Amino acid sequence: MGFYAADGVVSTSPLDGGVEITETEYLAAVEGMAMGKQVSVDGGVLLIEFPPEPEPAPAPVPTEQEVIQAFQFATELHVDAVAAERGYMNGVSCASYKDSTHPEWAAEASAFIAWRDAVWVYAFQELDKVQNDLRPQPTIEEFIGELPVISWPAAS
Repeated sequence: MGFYAADGVVSTSPLDGGVEITETEYLAAVEGMAMGKQVSVDGGVLLIEFPPEPEPAPAPVPTEQEVIQAFQFATELHVDAVAAERGYMNGVSCASYKDSTHPEWAAEASAFIAWRDAVWVYAFQELDKVQNDLRPQPTIEEFIGELPVISWPAAS
């Protein structure tokens, strides 16, 4: 009995375009194929190797709307984080104290609302500049770093 190999296959019967191999090569090829390796013949020589890694698919290019939404989402997270640093659950929670009977909380809410408005005015103006090619698109981290800084009222 003989042993044969061609690209992608080994056999104990002759193969069109195949070459004769030894029993040891045949057994190694069968074992390799069981492990996910590919069998090929190059210049009459049996090769048993893992297939090449596929090229990674290119990352999808986000649409302009998806980019704008990412910047808006990051801005909203920043607004909430600033409120949380002051002990509020989020920006909505902080702003809800505007009419509080506790003067310190009311003052913090008023300062926060004014700051939040300044942040969003800046964000929309700068994102509009990016969309109209009036400025290069920053990274989200750079953009957040450009936003106005809050000035909390002094504690009573």
